[in-house]
Amino acid sequence: MLAKWPEADAARDDRQAQEQMETLIALITKVRNIRSEMNIPIQTRLKLCIGTKDERTRALVSENSEQIKRLVRAEDITIYETLPELESAPRDIVAGMEIAVPLGGLIDFEKERERVTKELTRKENEARSLAARLDNLSFMERAPREVVQETRDRHDELIAEIEKLRATFTSLG
Repeated sequence: MLAKWPEADAARDDRQAQEQMETLIALITKVRNIRSEMNIPIQTRLKLCIGTKDERTRALVSENSEQIKRLVRAEDITIYETLPELESAPRDIVAGMEIAVPLGGLIDFEKERERVTKELTRKENEARSLAARLDNLSFMERAPREVVQETRDRHDELIAEIEKLRATFTSLG
């Protein structure tokens, strides 16, 4: 027996629920990115600070705080109207919220600064090498267009990574 393929009912679409889920997913993704960039071990529970003036966003985060805590491995979420100055706390902005993860007690700042410095030096050297290649007229004339474009793309990618690493280094104090 064959059944007719189900058809979507546009009347059942809930745009507000979709927007709320997108906000929560973006928040969780940003916090996980901060955890990754700062080398915070996955087993370590962190504190999450969120600043937003939007009452609906505050309510959304409050209503879903247990799920957020579980998904980002946080022990506490504090919501402020305006995020205070926090020492050694990387920040980001997502969906009208400013988020920060205080690092006190989570990482060894000296080792992390050393690691970021090494990574920054390595990426800067690679970017300089690619820039020199792109400035070389012989390379630009003889290399296939795809190779030149790949080199440009990699150089641009490195510049973006270098900026992120510098921001990370700054947030380490």
